[in-house]
Amino acid sequence: MQEPKQYTSSRYVREANGKTHFDIKCPFCGEVVTAYLWSLSGGGKKCPCGAMHSAHGLTFPKTEKPNKKP
Repeated sequence: MQEPKQYTSSRYVREANGKTHFDIKCPFCGEVVTAYLWSLSGGGKKCPCGAMHSAHGLTFPKTEKPNKKP
């Protein structure tokens, strides 16, 4: 299992009414996603690769769900 990695951010835009956002570069896939500050402090921002960006500057890799036996 992979360990969480620190993401890099750029283009911080401070706006009123909960629209403050910035760009996050995923350390696992390299994709740049825009995240609102409120979404990071809530549940986090999900990357297209399945990783989860958190408010603490860490990206957690996609976790595989265990297969259910019929």
